[in-house]
Amino acid sequence: MREVPDFKGTVLKGFTALTSMMGNEAALMAMLGNEELTTRTYHSALRMDWNGEERALIERHYEDERRHLAWIKQAARHREWTRRETEAHP
Repeated sequence: MREVPDFKGTVLKGFTALTSMMGNEAALMAMLGNEELTTRTYHSALRMDWNGEERALIERHYEDERRHLAWIKQAARHREWTRRETEAHP
């Protein structure tokens, strides 16, 4: 079953697409904001009472978001896109 994004998801996706036209760094910063918001949302959801299957699903998605967020923060910190450009054009 294909999930349909809610209004907030649609806005975030559009914002990320728009900022990506401004370059890699702008796109990464937009993604950073999206991932921080999503990670906080899953973290908040885990404070609620869920049955075992629901909790497992939310925990799985929360860990995915934490992994995404860590990767984006590392890429931003090390400016991965500039390193790759330098390697491609020595």
